[in-house]
Amino acid sequence: MIMTATMHRPSNRVLNVLLATGGLGVLLAGLAIADQRVRDQFAQILTGQGPSGELAGGVANVQHVTTAFLQTFHDQALAYAPLTIFGLAALVLVLFMTRT
Repeated sequence: MIMTATMHRPSNRVLNVLLATGGLGVLLAGLAIADQRVRDQFAQILTGQGPSGELAGGVANVQHVTTAFLQTFHDQALAYAPLTIFGLAALVLVLFMTRT
């Protein structure tokens, strides 16, 4: 049996996911090194205590802002349906152009 070099190489998608995950890990590790509050949050999460009330409140605020943004986007998309379709088509074309 002849083994080629392509049999042992991971796919580009897997490699991209690993690189992105590693980059995020390095960023979070850098934050933990630089700030005591981040270290405390990581320690609480890793020991099973869960995030602090301050962090949970921040997550709730982000969820509230995201919900308001999505509701506004939905309302505007319904009001300007042709423009929304044009914008989404343009976005798809831009994504195809950048992938090739």
